[in-house]
Amino acid sequence: MSLRSNTRAVHSGLLSGLSLLTAVAFVLFVRTGATTITLANGGGDGGELVRAAYEVGVPHPTGYPLWIILAHLSMIVIPVEPAHSVAIFSALCAAVAAGVAGLLTFELLQQWIAPPDAWLSLVASLCVPAILTTERLFWQQATIQETYALDSLLQLCGYFFLLRWIHGTSRFWPVALFTALGLANHLAAISLLGATLVAIVANRERFHRRDQVAAACCCALTGAFYAFLLIRARMHPLANWGDPSTFQRLLSLISASEYQHFLT
Repeated sequence: MSLRSNTRAVHSGLLSGLSLLTAVAFVLFVRTGATTITLANGGGDGGELVRAAYEVGVPHPTGYPLWIILAHLSMIVIPVEPAHSVAIFSALCAAVAAGVAGLLTFELLQQWIAPPDAWLSLVASLCVPAILTTERLFWQQATIQETYALDSLLQLCGYFFLLRWIHGTSRFWPVALFTALGLANHLAAISLLGATLVAIVANRERFHRRDQVAAACCCALTGAFYAFLLIRARMHPLANWGDPSTFQRLLSLISASEYQHFLT
C-alpha cells in the first residue's frame, strides 16, 4: 500500500470511528440525562439557567450570553419540556466535544510526536473520546442543564485549529472565532485566549494583517454578545441577575465581582 493510500485509509478510519463514537456518546448522554430540573450531578444552577434561557434573560455571573441564546433555540427546535430540551442540548455539545477531542489527539500525535505508525495515532485517537465519554465529571456535565458541555466543545475546537495554525495547515480565523465564542459562553475560555496569544507571539512572522483583522472582528463579536445582555436587561425580563442595564453593572456581571472572594 502506498503512503498516500495508507494516509487516506487512516483518515477515513478516523472519521468513521469518531462519527460512530460521537453518535454512541450522544445516545448514552440522552438516555442517562435529566428529563427535568435536577439537583443531581451538580445541577444546582439548572433551574435558574433554564428559566433565563426560556425568557432570554440574564442568569448569574458571568451571564453566558451565547449559551442562553443557543439553549433558547434548543427549546424551540426540540419539542419536549424546556428543561429536557436543554439537557439534550448539553448531551449534543458533549458528544461532539468528545469527537473533537479525538481529532485533537490525532493532530497532536501526528504533527508533534510523529509515531512510527499512523495506525497507532488512530487507535489512540479513538480511545480518547471513549474514555472521555465515560469519565464521571464529563458525563455529569453532559447530562444536566449547564454551560460546561458547550464550553468544552468550543475550547476543544479552538485548540484543534490552534494546533493546525501553528503547524501551517489551517488559517487563523477559526482559532479567533472559537476563542471569541468560547469567551461569549464562559470565561473559562481565557485559558484558550492565553494559549492563542502565546502562539501568536511565538509565530508572529505568520500573523499577517488578515489574521489581525479576523482577531479584531472576533473581539467585536464577543463584545456584541455581552452587549446583548445589556439590551435584554433594559427590557426588564423576570430573569435579570444584577440588572446589568448600565455598563458598570454589566462589567460587574462579566467579571463576577460578587464571587471573586471564592476564586482562591
